[in-house]
Amino acid sequence: VVYPNPTEDKLYFSTVNGISKVTISTTQGSTISVSTLKDNKNYIDLSGLKTGVYFIKIKGDKFNITKKIVKK
Repeated sequence: VVYPNPTEDKLYFSTVNGISKVTISTTQGSTISVSTLKDNKNYIDLSGLKTGVYFIKIKGDKFNITKKIVKK
């Protein structure tokens, strides 16, 4: 689970266990950011993104999830 959605700056993950990569892309499919969660942080900072709709892909050892998020 990712929250809050919509978000203004930080997007939190309910768990970070097993997450190996987080990719943010536009609705047109352009990749904006690829990151990893370091130091057991349970969030990524989205404050640099423009207001709009994005897709976040969360990849792990045993899962690959895509969620639609809204940046205020």
